[in-house]
Amino acid sequence: MLSLEAKYNKSKLGKTKTGKQLSDRWLTEKQLRKAGLNEEQIADILEAIEDNDGRVIKLLIRNKLDGNLIVNILDKTPTILVKQPDFRTYKCKEII
Repeated sequence: MLSLEAKYNKSKLGKTKTGKQLSDRWLTEKQLRKAGLNEEQIADILEAIEDNDGRVIKLLIRNKLDGNLIVNILDKTPTILVKQPDFRTYKCKEII
């Protein structure tokens, strides 16, 4: 399961009432419902977040001024865990 946020150039992840964007606290039932997920999908994601078993991958995609995209994998806080991963060989469980 992927959760991602796209930002332009040096824009930062926003701070909300429930926590910083893409943090575990921010990924609430309400937020997932707003994203159009059904109850089963919401339950699966919330369980995976609680279990911290690698089923949820959080990506920050940054569109740089020159048009290049920078992709980073984030942890639960969200702090960058992996910069520019090679998704051809990347395995979710590697970052747990």
